Amino acid sequence: YKAYSGFCLEPQVWPDAPNRPYFPQATLWPGQIYHHVTEYRFRLPGA
Repeated sequence: YKAYSGFCLEPQVWPDAPNRPYFPQATLWPGQIYHHVTEYRFRLPGA
């Protein structure tokens, strides 16, 4: 990467889940609890 470059990591649900019943579904029904953890770990050379 050059100076001031970057990248983006965007956690999300499966984008076509409503149309693909075999994908994990993104629907949250009344009474259901949503819990999700996203963790990124990076290792830098020489660190």
